Formats: sequence, C-alpha cells, structure tokens
Amino acid sequence: MSSVSRVTLFTGDESQQAGIEAGIKIQGSLNIREQEYFGEFLSELSGIAWDEDESMLYAVSDEGVLFHIKPQFRSGQLVDAKVLEAWPLQDEAGKRLAGKWSDSEGLAVINSNNAVHGDTQLVIAFEGRPRILRYSVEGVYLDRINIPDALEDRKKYYTSNKALESVAVHPVYAVITTSEYPLKDDPGNVVSIFSSRGKIWNISRSQIANASVVAMEVLSDGSVLILQRAYKSPLHPLVIILSRVIIDEDCEASWSDRTGDLCDKTDLAELSTAKGWALDNFEGLTHYKENTFFMVSDNNGAGMQRTLLTYFSLAPNSSQ
Repeated sequence: MSSVSRVTLFTGDESQQAGIEAGIKIQGSLNIREQEYFGEFLSELSGIAWDEDESMLYAVSDEGVLFHIKPQFRSGQLVDAKVLEAWPLQDEAGKRLAGKWSDSEGLAVINSNNAVHGDTQLVIAFEGRPRILRYSVEGVYLDRINIPDALEDRKKYYTSNKALESVAVHPVYAVITTSEYPLKDDPGNVVSIFSSRGKIWNISRSQIANASVVAMEVLSDGSVLILQRAYKSPLHPLVIILSRVIIDEDCEASWSDRTGDLCDKTDLAELSTAKGWALDNFEGLTHYKENTFFMVSDNNGAGMQRTLLTYFSLAPNSSQ
C-alpha cells in the first residue's frame, strides 16, 4: 500500500468560487499516512521548509522528529511524496529531546539556495518551552538563536499552547518569529513579529474568531506571507487565511509601544470549510519556486484528521 494518497481539497461548485479565493490555485494535495518511517512515527507535522540546493522538503513534528521528504510532480501537479529519512532532534548533550522540550512547531532553512551542497542548516521554533534553535539536517543541535528574553518566558503568552509557532529567515532582519496569539498583555487584535536583530513590527490579527498565526514565509521582495488558521469547534467552519505583510522601518514598534502603527497587510486568500474547502489543521508553510508554495496540516494525532501536504500557487503579483 502506498504511503500517500491524492486528495481533492476543494469539493464545492467550481462556478461559485469568486472574490478572494481566486488568489490561490491548488496544484495537488496528498494525504501522508500516519505510520512509522525509518523508526520514527510520522504524525503532527507543524513546520516545513524547502531546500532548493538539495531538492528536499524538511518537516518537523510536535514530537521533535525531523523528516526528509522528496516531492514528485507531473505536469505541474504534486502527485507523490516519499519520506527518505527521519531524525530525532537532539539537545546540547546529543540526547533526544523529550517532553515539552521536543514541541517543534516552526521551521526555516539557512544556506538552502546558494548552489553549495551539504551546508544547509535548519532554524526551529519550539512552543512547549519557547525558544529558537539552529540544527543540522540530521537533527544535531548547533546553537541558540537570539530572541528577546520575554519570548522564552511561558508566562508572557496567552496560554502555554499559544506560544512560538512560526519562524522564517529574512535577508535584512535575520530570524523573525511571532506567537500564535497576541501576548498576554497585548491588545487582542494585534500580533507582533520579532527579529533576532531586535526589531519589532505589529500586524493586525484576523477578525475571524480564534484566528491564530501558525506559519510565515519571506517573499522575494522582503515582505512576509502569513498563514492564519481559525478554528473553534467541529460545529464551526475551519478557515485558512493567507496574507502578505510589509515589514520595514516605517512601521517598526518597540516593547514599550505595542499599540502603534500597524504594518500594511493584504489578505490574498481565505479558504473555509463552509465554502466547500476540505481543509485540515494547516500549520506549516514554505516557498518552493517562483509563486508556488507548500503547506502541511497537523493531524493532532487524531484518527479523524489528516496530514495533508498541499502544493499551491498564488497570483504572480501577490507573491513578489
């Protein structure tokens, strides 16, 4: 039996798609079976990152496992994905991460597009014990990324499960990250992006109930693609929102001014189960080539949910 199966993400009437949904085109979606690969159980994938030099997709799970995945395409469509390796993430002493220390959520890559093989490094954001670490592609700990001390304090977050969920690498601002929900003492409609170089930007949070920032990716012009997920209960629609945010010196904030000017944000796509989208708990996002991207869903280890690897493109003028 194959470890993946192709699925249809949109099940509604194609003629009814209009407005903001026209900004996204699904080019293949796969359900990856929840099973053991190379001694590690693939489940609860929360972060993904594309390595152009190695033609490899990396994914991390909530249990602190790193997977190497090879996507396969046909006529511009994602048709298959093979899990090639699995590595448990290690601590400074070389021991496997365990408990809340292993809750890896966000993933980004360094040296992934410099035409040099073998020098890729990973940047991983952890939520259970909030921190950002640098790793080799075999899960070996390299060092800690500098972030504000407050972001490593679990008491600063709305809840312990609403901490660091996203991470990306910016050509100007280095490593950037954000919490899933606004910090405990911040306005409920504002989420802040933090840079390892000390910069802070405020962005508006979606007004959809329970919307949370679960992933982000840097675009070629330095703007940031934000993935928000809004979920309340099985009785309410699951909504996925993709937005483009411009972060620059014009909208910089500070720890003492968290209610100032918001950075420009443009919603590019809003997908809802109420409109025929067969979505799941999408939490990971990465750029592939030109205006195409991957996103992956966290199945929460639940039998009714799926690990969906989805390949999609955005309108060319929205992903510069």
